[in-house]
Amino acid sequence: MTPTPSADSVAIALSRLTVPDTNAVRQAERNLEALGRSPSCIEPLTHLICSHPSPSIRQLAAVMLRRYLPDHWPSLPPPAKASIRAALIPRIPAEPAQLSRKAIVALACDLCSLDDAIWPELLQLVATLAAADNPDLVVVAFAIVDGFVDAVNDLVVEHIPALAPLLAKGMEHPVPKVRVAAFHAFVACAGPAAMAKGDSFPALEPHIPKIVAVATGHQDTRSDEFGRITCGVFEVLALVMEDPAGPLIRKYFESALEFAERMFVSTDVAPMARAAANEFLVGSATVRPKHMRKLGAALRLVQSACKVIFDNAAFAGAPSSFGHDDDDPDEDEVNAILLSLRLLDAMARRPELSKLVFTEVMSVISRTFEATQNAPPEHRDATVAAGYRIIGAICRGCTHEVTVHARDVLTKLANGAHDANAGFPTRARAIEALGLACEALDDVEMPDEELEDLANISLTAILHGMRDPELFVNRHACMALEASVSLFRDDTTKQLRARVAEIIHTLSALSPEISVEAITAVGVLAEHAVSALLSSEMFKDVVEGIVRLISQTGKTDVHARVAALEAAGSLVSNCKDQSVIERFSAQAISCLDSDDPSCKQAAYSFFERMADSVGGNVVAVFGVKVLTSAIESIENHDTIDPTDDDDDEGVSRNGLGPSNDEDARREYGMYVRTSLLEEKTLAVHCVGAFASATTTDSFMKRMASSPETAATIRSLLRSGCKHIDDLTFSFHEEIRAAAYRAHCRIIGANVMLMANRPELAFGRTELTTDGFSRLAYGAMEDSNVWVTATVLKSLATFIELISVDMVAEHKTAVTDVIRGVLASETACQEPREYDSGDEHFTDDADIEGEDMAALIEAVGEVVEAMAHSLRGFFADDFPSILSEMLEAFFKLSRSPRSRGMVFGAVAGVLLYLNFDKCTNFTPPAPGGTEEEFARKVTDNVAAEILPVALNAIKSMEGKILQRNAVFLAGVIFSKARASNEAVWARLPEALQIFQKILVAGNASDGALIDNVAGAVARILSSKAAPRQVLGDPNAMLQAILNVVPLHNDPTENTTIARTLISVAQSNFDILVSAGQVQKVVSCLVSAALISWEAQKRTEQRIRPDVDDGDLNDRMTGLEDMEFQSLVLILGRIREGLGDQPFSKLNLAPPDAKSLAEIFQCQGLKA
Repeated sequence: MTPTPSADSVAIALSRLTVPDTNAVRQAERNLEALGRSPSCIEPLTHLICSHPSPSIRQLAAVMLRRYLPDHWPSLPPPAKASIRAALIPRIPAEPAQLSRKAIVALACDLCSLDDAIWPELLQLVATLAAADNPDLVVVAFAIVDGFVDAVNDLVVEHIPALAPLLAKGMEHPVPKVRVAAFHAFVACAGPAAMAKGDSFPALEPHIPKIVAVATGHQDTRSDEFGRITCGVFEVLALVMEDPAGPLIRKYFESALEFAERMFVSTDVAPMARAAANEFLVGSATVRPKHMRKLGAALRLVQSACKVIFDNAAFAGAPSSFGHDDDDPDEDEVNAILLSLRLLDAMARRPELSKLVFTEVMSVISRTFEATQNAPPEHRDATVAAGYRIIGAICRGCTHEVTVHARDVLTKLANGAHDANAGFPTRARAIEALGLACEALDDVEMPDEELEDLANISLTAILHGMRDPELFVNRHACMALEASVSLFRDDTTKQLRARVAEIIHTLSALSPEISVEAITAVGVLAEHAVSALLSSEMFKDVVEGIVRLISQTGKTDVHARVAALEAAGSLVSNCKDQSVIERFSAQAISCLDSDDPSCKQAAYSFFERMADSVGGNVVAVFGVKVLTSAIESIENHDTIDPTDDDDDEGVSRNGLGPSNDEDARREYGMYVRTSLLEEKTLAVHCVGAFASATTTDSFMKRMASSPETAATIRSLLRSGCKHIDDLTFSFHEEIRAAAYRAHCRIIGANVMLMANRPELAFGRTELTTDGFSRLAYGAMEDSNVWVTATVLKSLATFIELISVDMVAEHKTAVTDVIRGVLASETACQEPREYDSGDEHFTDDADIEGEDMAALIEAVGEVVEAMAHSLRGFFADDFPSILSEMLEAFFKLSRSPRSRGMVFGAVAGVLLYLNFDKCTNFTPPAPGGTEEEFARKVTDNVAAEILPVALNAIKSMEGKILQRNAVFLAGVIFSKARASNEAVWARLPEALQIFQKILVAGNASDGALIDNVAGAVARILSSKAAPRQVLGDPNAMLQAILNVVPLHNDPTENTTIARTLISVAQSNFDILVSAGQVQKVVSCLVSAALISWEAQKRTEQRIRPDVDDGDLNDRMTGLEDMEFQSLVLILGRIREGLGDQPFSKLNLAPPDAKSLAEIFQCQGLKA
């Protein structure tokens, strides 16, 4: 039996925690930990808390008892529990030392969760102390309330209505410290009260003006205490902004905005207060933009933000404000600029505010520039730099406005980059903003010639910046290059080839000090101008430069080496030159032996890209080495816990050595752990890619002559599969997601090999069922929304890979998984925390959209994959699943992005309900057809979702929402029965919306126009559509063909071809009488050629050498039946109109030959 330690011996052990000797402290920690494992520690610790003369010993005793008491409480006899309560509760008001009292309050509040008998005693103590005349005792009362929330916030909710009057009275107390204590207790209670149903938050709500009064009445506005108070005010106001009904918003929003604006623009408040105000304003702009505009706050905030930036213009262009110097002495001024820029960016991203923001910003900048024309050069320079910075901040949000005024904006910024009289920070800011403006133009529909002209304006300025004498400007010119080059839609033009040669020549002349930025720029060319780069006479020099940087091994060359590997990966993904591939790969192999984690990570990323793009050749040559290294990386770091900040033992082994700076040691240890985790994640991805590449024809041919190597690779993949399977239980979400995706790719590859080349398979047939079980378990059991979405996407891919019989075998299990995910707590949990700076407003699309939208999209992909694989066989399960999907989707989707994903998921699934050509379908009812069944299901869905979709199109809340809402509306109209009056009554409204979008033409979102064209085509192809509503079908098709451009990317033409095919199958005469036969034929021929090439690739190998990890990549051309329909339509056009439309195409000889081959294979006259 363990002897009971004396209070004196425990006090001595606790006192050793305060000595400056690290070894003595650690020994004391070990002794106290051993003591705490025994219930005998409770009595001496309680005695020390109540009677020891030293405040630090009383505090440490309370902390230690709080740590170990929960472990022993269940085993204590009732008299011992009563003794602890009787000792601790009276000690709270008697404790004179603040820190000791705080520790005892925390201990007592923790006891509330262990013993319900303590609640009445503590609540009575709070009431007694709150009524005391001594302000110190009143402060203690509110400290207890604050402690309640920290310890047991769920249990305290029911007592909030009783506490609310005490808190309100405390915030009106004449003594400032009492008001502050009551304020903090009020803020602590507001969070759990708002989350709980009932009368808790309504009891607090009338007293909200008092918390603002506490803040405005505080004397020292520069103090940290004022900063914390202001943070609390905005925390409560943010809860008000989330009121779904709206009355609280109308009641408080205007005064809340006024207070936030005052804090934001004031130069005499604590930085924390200004930052809190900024967070509130950013959240308000994101969640309540219409309210802001209606109140006139939006315009005032734009003007205020610009004023803050111009008032601190001297710091706007400084190198430190680019984020390179964390110890900047002018941190307050720089932070004021950053906060203002963030607010402008947030407002610009809202469609309701973007035009106002752009117009007012450009007006303010113009007036400010004009006012400083005669100012001293330094002041004028700083002002111009600040103006450029503001333009850059709003470009990403004001996409439409930047597009409309693109030439003026780019010319203004290009002139700034060329201005030799300006200071170098000003030139750098102009180039930075130029890159952001080009980035805004990247997604818009605009004639190629006009876009290339704009690209040339920006590229000329960027090249000028690369030749600037200041390295600082060179660096930012390299960083802006990508956005400019990406504006060239066609990378085969002579103009771009000439520009690429000029870029490479300029990059080669840059200082070695910015080699990282230079080689990154080469990677940009490999991504966006690969044809021009490959045809350049300097291509060999580029390859040599990359090889030279990868081969460098010095510590100072690590970043350049990593950048070179990334550039090599980008280049080889688009280059089929085997000698270049092998040179890069041979150098990348050496990086696997590097001591620097970033080099090894870059190497794994490189080989993953190689396996996905080049295929089996890389795996055959380098597979053994890469897989061996990857599996070692996976094995070596199995026990790393990224949340363990106290494990310092490995730090000294990495060279830091003993140090008294524990924070530095912990920080370095965390860096090491994070690097190793990233290495493991990339190694997992690499193994999955290599497994997938073993199914390629190139790998099989190589392995035919090297059976020993093939056997080694199979053995390594089996080993890798085992380790990756274990990682699906990892505590680290990124590793779990990577493991599930790699697991899917490994098992999927094995399934394909078992079916086609069983001698090359690396697992048993049972792996198929095991693989499905692992994915199903992960989707059902994982606690993270993002990981669940990743697992579901892998499951959808898995369903695409396995045979129809296997899909049918697992049909019930899949439906159980879908229902389980939709009903699970995982789907309803809070999204991951992002470093978005928006901690109060969970409706932000950037936060909620990332996870919830991914989950919604993934569920839709699984159902779509099942419907696609099983066709009619899945139809009997579909109505109930669709109903559950809709119910869960609308419950989960709070942001425009996730609502858009709802529409896309439902529309994608509905498309697969109509397979009247499918011969193995058994109708669900006697005499019924699948088409009729599809229309019945659609009728049930349409009444609920069609009005919502049409409103979403008109709301202009986001691109994804609008595009997918249009897509869904078109699908519903195309499948609705003629008797469904509720659907067809909405058709005039829908056609009017579609017409407005088509009339807008290139000024609108190009993808949205394509979707509108597709929706109109679906309506035209529907035999159930009422002709009296449609009007003239020829005019409608003419309108479609006028706005839908022919793209340089043939896959885009495939999308358009589908809409034309659907029209032709219903009404062929419309297709050839719209006056644009030439354009119709061009589009259809383009789609036919790409589909024909895709079919030939499929015949040559088991699968194309592409990444099969994403369901969206499963198809590059039309499906078989679509392709046959397309060729028949082309044949009818040629038969009816002769060769005239075909002769005008001016097809290249290879394309003309392919077209003839297509006709011949389909039994038509070549």
